[in-house]
Amino acid sequence: MCGICGIVSATPPEEAVIRAMCQTLAHRGPDDEGYYIHPACALGHRRLSIIDLKSGRQPMSNETGTIWTVVNGEIYNYIELREELASKGHRFRTAADSEVIPHAYEEWGEDCLLRFNGMFAIALWDEPVRRLMLARDRMGEKPLYYFRLGDRVLFASEPRAILSHPGVRPRLSLPALALYLVHEYVPTPYTIYADLHRLEPGSVLILENGRTAFRRYWDIPFDERKPCSEEELCERIRAGLRESVRLRLRGDVPVGIFLSGGIDSAAITAFASGARQVDTFSVGFDESAFDESAFASSVARHFGSNHHACVLRADEAVMLIRQILSLMDEPLADASVIPTYVLSRFARDSVKVALGGDGGDELLGGYPTFLADRVAEWYFRCPSWTRQCVGALARALPTSMGNYTADYLLKQFLKGEGYGRWRRHQVWFGSFAPHELADLLQPDILHALGDFDPLSVVDTTIRDARTDDPVNKLAYLYAKLYLQDDILVKLDRMSMACGLEVRAPFLDPNFVVLAGQIPGRLKVSRLRTKHVFKRAMKLFLPHGIADRRKKGFGIPLAGWFKNQLRPLLLETLSAERLSRDGIFDPGFVERLIAEHQSGAKDNRKLLWTLLVFNEWLRRTQPQIT
Repeated sequence: MCGICGIVSATPPEEAVIRAMCQTLAHRGPDDEGYYIHPACALGHRRLSIIDLKSGRQPMSNETGTIWTVVNGEIYNYIELREELASKGHRFRTAADSEVIPHAYEEWGEDCLLRFNGMFAIALWDEPVRRLMLARDRMGEKPLYYFRLGDRVLFASEPRAILSHPGVRPRLSLPALALYLVHEYVPTPYTIYADLHRLEPGSVLILENGRTAFRRYWDIPFDERKPCSEEELCERIRAGLRESVRLRLRGDVPVGIFLSGGIDSAAITAFASGARQVDTFSVGFDESAFDESAFASSVARHFGSNHHACVLRADEAVMLIRQILSLMDEPLADASVIPTYVLSRFARDSVKVALGGDGGDELLGGYPTFLADRVAEWYFRCPSWTRQCVGALARALPTSMGNYTADYLLKQFLKGEGYGRWRRHQVWFGSFAPHELADLLQPDILHALGDFDPLSVVDTTIRDARTDDPVNKLAYLYAKLYLQDDILVKLDRMSMACGLEVRAPFLDPNFVVLAGQIPGRLKVSRLRTKHVFKRAMKLFLPHGIADRRKKGFGIPLAGWFKNQLRPLLLETLSAERLSRDGIFDPGFVERLIAEHQSGAKDNRKLLWTLLVFNEWLRRTQPQIT
């Protein structure tokens, strides 16, 4: 696990510049640094030592020194690949997983990417032909950004490295701003910065002789027609996850598990504890409605793990917020960045690698919105008088400010009216509905946006889903948007800020293929999410864990905005500051704050989205174009 950066140029890149870029990524690799300098290419690497602690330094090359690579991430099946490549005559100098990359490229070219089971962002320089290959793993666990600056192309694990180049000035992308306000994150390939791009997962970018070529080498496959009984499918799920966990326990440092008490992290704990003694880590809250620590402790006792628990209190969260937000080069309005950072920092005191349950809900149908989709298909076809009555009831319900309470869920459900089947899911998950931007944004910003549609990415994504099964279409949508550009970004930035590597067994490519073979009716039954996965794991987990209602990794943000976070909210979103920035309408934002403070409406998502963006704007001070 590391940070990488580089420059490809028609003129010799300056060594001082690549070193300065690399230094901005020191938090991703606090153990070591390394460089490759060539008249047409410079590569930089910061290392977090996980495998082959002594000799696994990067950049890594083949035997002849003609192919050089830097990689952020892990190739889990490196032992098997190493044996296969050695049998073909390749010679290895280290025991590091990264050394298989230049040799695999020598042997199979770009197709080597399909042989890697791992999470990775790779930069590979083929010196004889002056060819750079940039590639990301299949599901987007590891980030990679690129920027064209005249005759140069800059790339890095995080935008801050590219922005540190003396020729780059940050400019706000207005389409990305609209996307962020609606989705709570900026979907790939956009970034919040104009001209800075995020390489898509499962894709490769080739730079050669001044030309640029993109290719998608992999996408989430679906094949629900394979004949298989439900019992056989349960066994395949258990075997697939067990193998994925086994591979992700590889390393020369201690490995722990993020244990929330939900079914996904409990299943990972079950298979990991069968292989070795493990440490588990959880974070709880003083507010009981948000606290799952008792369930995590129950799972830990059942499997005999060494369990470590911490509590995140409101006063500590308030002190940490600006520090945590400064770790993000782009605004991300997922408030669970706070407990994710605290949990990562807590775990890093004991381990250097942790396994997490990310991806299970998206691939296996775990969100309540999978059920809400069916209700919505019926409800939004009801007569208008029926919907008017339900709307009046929702407005009459008192605002509770709790964690996914009935009134909050009903109001969020109704917010999706008029947006169509697939688009409404982003409205449910996101922050501002597109029609609300007309009130939020200043006239000049609206005019500059023109007819840009922030939900068009939903249409594009659904068209790319190679399945007619509506549940699997949703699984694809969630995996390619919410998981890829929110969950995995949050996990990468918060864990790497603490020098911790987090691995996701559910995102093993073989398990993703298996998940794509499960028909939607077995993922989501009439009243049950994650149906077949719960059945597969029920007998292996403590009583009640498999059938627990999903709670989510939420924090008591609604209450904190009325109390501990109120001063920060009022300072960050003051009318004076908003007027000076010229992006948001101060009067509209004032109304949002007043409604929340009075208890008339729960505006936590809207206010957090604005607070996060304005904190980013204050730190970055981009040119607004």
